[in-house]
Amino acid sequence: MEVRVESHRRDRAQGNAGARVEALVKIANALEVGVDDLLCDSLTTADTPIIENKLAALLSDCSDYEIKMLSEIISNLKSTIRKFNQNKSY
Repeated sequence: MEVRVESHRRDRAQGNAGARVEALVKIANALEVGVDDLLCDSLTTADTPIIENKLAALLSDCSDYEIKMLSEIISNLKSTIRKFNQNKSY
């Protein structure tokens, strides 16, 4: 972590930090998404509104049957993940 902080400080001192942000904004604009969408998977805690919006977009063109099936899959996956987390020993 200190390497990143030092690297960021060096970039700021050299005027490069703004260029990184500008590049990120350009990428987001090119993909027609928000910067938060690009960073969402990098977050260590979930940003609930972003995740909810992504899920809503994924489900927006699904039939009732598809939504029911996806709901079952997600429910089973959630149970499996929680069981795995309880059993891990590291």
